[in-house]
Amino acid sequence: MKFRVSAIIIGVATAMCADGAQAQEVLSMEQCRDMALKNNKDMQAAHKQTIAAGFSKKSYKALFFPDFSASGTALYSTSDGGLTISGGNLPTFSVVDGVPTPTGGFAYMPDINLNYELGFIYTAGVQ
Repeated sequence: MKFRVSAIIIGVATAMCADGAQAQEVLSMEQCRDMALKNNKDMQAAHKQTIAAGFSKKSYKALFFPDFSASGTALYSTSDGGLTISGGNLPTFSVVDGVPTPTGGFAYMPDINLNYELGFIYTAGVQ
């Protein structure tokens, strides 16, 4: 009985080892090095930081060039316009302890007529 159990255990172990041996692949030193570099997260992060530093360098170099901008606006209108504010009595106030208080009096405000005509209007700027 002991012999049978030992034989079964040895047979199962041999079968497991045989399957494992077939799945293995022999790699050269160069292949191992390439796999290690490819799967190393620190190396990948360092590579990305190097790329980012290159873009930062280009950005800083661009700041040495002059910056120009120009803008312009032109408006032409043949219409006339106007605004009339009707006058009237306005209440008067006095300030007591920093608070405006109505005095009960009024001040007269006359009518205001704002009439305007537009022609050409230009604006321009260079920076």
